[in-house]
Amino acid sequence: MKISLKISLVLLFGLLVGTFFYLIGQFFPCQFQAEKELFIISKGTSGQQVIDRLKEEGFIRNPRAFEVILKHYYPEGQIQAGGYFISKRMSAFKLVEILTLYPAQKWVTMPEGQRKEEIAEVLQKKLNWTSLQKEDFLLNCQEGYLFPDTYLLDLDYSVQNTTKRLEDQFEKEFQKITATGLNNLSKQDIVILASLVQREAAGEKEMPLVAGILLNRLREGMKLDVDATLQYYLGKPGDWWPKIIPQDREINSSYNTYLKAGLPPGPICNSGRAAMMAVLFPQETDFLYYIHNGEGKIFCAETYSKHLQNIERYLKK
Repeated sequence: MKISLKISLVLLFGLLVGTFFYLIGQFFPCQFQAEKELFIISKGTSGQQVIDRLKEEGFIRNPRAFEVILKHYYPEGQIQAGGYFISKRMSAFKLVEILTLYPAQKWVTMPEGQRKEEIAEVLQKKLNWTSLQKEDFLLNCQEGYLFPDTYLLDLDYSVQNTTKRLEDQFEKEFQKITATGLNNLSKQDIVILASLVQREAAGEKEMPLVAGILLNRLREGMKLDVDATLQYYLGKPGDWWPKIIPQDREINSSYNTYLKAGLPPGPICNSGRAAMMAVLFPQETDFLYYIHNGEGKIFCAETYSKHLQNIERYLKK
């Protein structure tokens, strides 16, 4: 009886030890010789999807073990979209640490219609730039030639590399858009006009209409009368696109399209595909004037008298 008890205790002890080492083993690396790999997490990927993928690709032994570490050792940590250098020789503890704290790349979205100062602010925040790096970017980039898109950027990119990435993307997209021709416009004119359309139109659907009206005004030798060019001139940190008041239209500036005929001297923002396409393929129209009411609805007119009626009817309520 005593021998049987001893055997049972030995078996129980062996089972406990085996279970202990099995559980501990779930936190161990999957391999002991492996190189680092770039693991990219797309925007919108859930934490569970990341864990499932780590398991499928052989980075972790046990999803539950990974979740326990994430919850108890990094309770405030969240796995963010981006790029991470990880290896199959890393323990679950190390993988959680890297995936919550040490991205090598970050997704950065540049919305359409931002001026370069706004883009610089986004880059400074996302890439942890210093004020000097931000100023370097502003000194070396060109307004209107930074393509609005979502980029996966290295945190150790130089300012020059970041600038080149955005400008190279612009050139790539511009070549696609203008593959059928420039519609008798210069590259600079297309970029400037697209920037006006981007800021003036209430949405992509009306961009061809706004482009058609602005081109009509240029052909007629009329002033463009665009508030957005004055906003660009008057913009300052904290208020890059200020509301224009009547007195502003008397300001002596080459960006005052109420006083100066023709296009402003340069783009006023960085426009997207739709705005550039609208300039190349504008809506044919006889309209020469347009306004937007408080809800953003556009009202167009062929004559100045009709334009004044629209102002009286839709803006002076």
